[in-house]
Amino acid sequence: MKKLLLILCISTILYGCSRSIDEISSFVKNNMQEKFNSDSNFKKYNLQVKKVTVMKIEGNKYKGIADVNFKENSYDVPIEIISDNKQMMWEAQAGAFAFIAQKEFQELQKDFDNQMDEYNKKYVD
Repeated sequence: MKKLLLILCISTILYGCSRSIDEISSFVKNNMQEKFNSDSNFKKYNLQVKKVTVMKIEGNKYKGIADVNFKENSYDVPIEIISDNKQMMWEAQAGAFAFIAQKEFQELQKDFDNQMDEYNKKYVD
């Protein structure tokens, strides 16, 4: 009986030391937003993190999806997370922010097309 009680106490202590999925989601969401607001590589794009969904993979490893708004559109950004009792870090997968370049290219293409239309109306037609 004493062994069972000891195991339950140790399990409770260990479980109590780990972070919940909600705590991890909240931390990553806030930390991502801080990064987007302060990092010169992201600041100019006014990215907004709306939600982070996290799933435990094993041990202290998690995977997640961040719902990020950019120019009135929502994009899923895959992330990997490692959490221990003291620190937590996240990393976006390679190419996760390619939507920024795609959107900027589309806008440049649209501007170019409009200028070509104006040119054609003025000089070709």
